[in-house]
Amino acid sequence: MVNRRLISILSCLLLATGCAAPESGQSTSSTPERLAESAQPIFHVHEHTLRPAVAIDPTTRQRGLQNQTPPDDGLILCFPFSKRQSLWMPNCPYPLEAWVISDHGEVLEILPLPSEPPQQAFESDWSYQSRLPRHLSNHETRFMWEFASGEARRRSITPGDFIEGPWLDLKEQIR
Repeated sequence: MVNRRLISILSCLLLATGCAAPESGQSTSSTPERLAESAQPIFHVHEHTLRPAVAIDPTTRQRGLQNQTPPDDGLILCFPFSKRQSLWMPNCPYPLEAWVISDHGEVLEILPLPSEPPQQAFESDWSYQSRLPRHLSNHETRFMWEFASGEARRRSITPGDFIEGPWLDLKEQIR
């Protein structure tokens, strides 16, 4: 009974991840899908103009930033529901941070996402995924913007800052 409950809970967590394990047959070296150039969202905060990769569907959200260097302008994970989101870091060789963003572009928090040791040869997929910590946002959100660790500091971003951009358009495109 306990094992089934644990498996059920972990399975649900796998569905709500940003840097999750790839589905079988899925390449792990590709970068997150970018929207068509004409639809590529542009954001402004302080003196910075950002053109991030965007993950608006389950496949790109699940792939997240696995096995790749984080893009300079980050990756926005767009979730269908606003809730406290949980991220984990399988196959993410770099420490990251996630900016937790409101529906209107306010930075609510900056969540550290330390890199984790890679899966060892003796570890099953189950053992590897079970040992990875889950990083839960303190605020309900549908947008989590992943960057290399320290990016908020480099760009002078703090909670309470507003990022101008097409948040409503992104919200309408989420699948």
